[in-house]
Amino acid sequence: MPSCLCGDGAKRGNVYVEPELQDSLPGVIVDSTSVLDGSSRWWQSMVHCVKVEEVGLKGEDTNTVQFYQFCGDDGTNSFVKMTNLVLTRQPEHALMRHLGMPVQAFVELRQAFWTLQPQSWITYHAFIVIDVNPLFIFLERKSNQLEMMFGCGLIPFLFMKEFRATGVRRNLQAY
Repeated sequence: MPSCLCGDGAKRGNVYVEPELQDSLPGVIVDSTSVLDGSSRWWQSMVHCVKVEEVGLKGEDTNTVQFYQFCGDDGTNSFVKMTNLVLTRQPEHALMRHLGMPVQAFVELRQAFWTLQPQSWITYHAFIVIDVNPLFIFLERKSNQLEMMFGCGLIPFLFMKEFRATGVRRNLQAY
C-alpha cells in the first residue's frame, strides 16, 4: 500500500523537504545562514516531529532517517521509513495537501506507567490520534516536549501505535 507522503525529497541542512515544496519555502529551512527568532527556536527545541511512511526497500539509516522492518499478522514484511523533521514554525508545509480536509475522528490512547499496574488506577500516559483520512497524526507530550508523528495508511498508523517519535518502542504490555 503506497503512502501518500512518499516522494524523492531533498535534505537541506537538517531538514527534509518535499519535492514540490523545495523552491517554495524560503525562510523555513534551517541552515547555517538562517537567523532564528524566539518562535523558531521554540519549534526547534520543544517539538520533535517525524514523518512515517511505508517503503518497499530498506535504505541506509542516517542521523535523520531510520528504517524499521514491520512484520504483519499475515506473515508479510514491509519497511517503515521514519524521517526527522526540524521545524522552525508550524508544520503546515509538510501537511499542505491535507490542510483543507475534515477531521474524521480522534482517539485518546492511554498507556499505563507500569506493566502490572491495575486498570482502576488513574495514572497513565495519554496520547492522541487524529484521523484526517488517509492521514494519521499522533500527538504526545513527553516531559516538556511535544512529540508529533504523521503518516498515511495502515502500516504507518500501526507503527506509530507501537513506537514513539524518538524511535523508542512503547510498552505494549501496558495497553
